[in-house]
Amino acid sequence: ALASLDADDREIVRLWAWEQLPPREIAVVLGISANAASIRIHRAKGRLAVALGRKNDAGAGHEGVGNTPVERQKEAT
Repeated sequence: ALASLDADDREIVRLWAWEQLPPREIAVVLGISANAASIRIHRAKGRLAVALGRKNDAGAGHEGVGNTPVERQKEAT
């Protein structure tokens, strides 16, 4: 599913999910505002959820325990 995303979305998802960076740090890496980073994260997560066939998961937040794919996978095992 990740491969179905464009390069920009893959980078956002990688920084958010695997590097576990908050939006303000993603913004610094990408040279964009923190607000733009938050919006891009939200949109990329939505597209990834659609690619995975889980449209209702698109709105999951960035903050909190268990909200990244890595954390959810750890909880499931």
